[in-house]
Amino acid sequence: MEKRILINDFATRSFRDVADQDYIAARLSYRHGLYPQFHWQSLQALEKYLKAILLYNREQAHGVRSCIATFSMIAARGNCQKLIFQEL
Repeated sequence: MEKRILINDFATRSFRDVADQDYIAARLSYRHGLYPQFHWQSLQALEKYLKAILLYNREQAHGVRSCIATFSMIAARGNCQKLIFQEL
């Protein structure tokens, strides 16, 4: 199997799918007034979505400033939406 396909599959299963579950848990926590849990679960979901985007784009980022710069570059190319919602 092609390396690109394997990496995309790993990113989808390890980060995007788990981030979807964290997002759902965060919404449920918010609806039930569990605000500290909501904050942590939503943070976890965002981190995993961003890591998936980095893997889909084959970008490296070291530290927070590097991540912000990398995501700005990816957004400028217009790739963010297709990365999260495309079928791989």
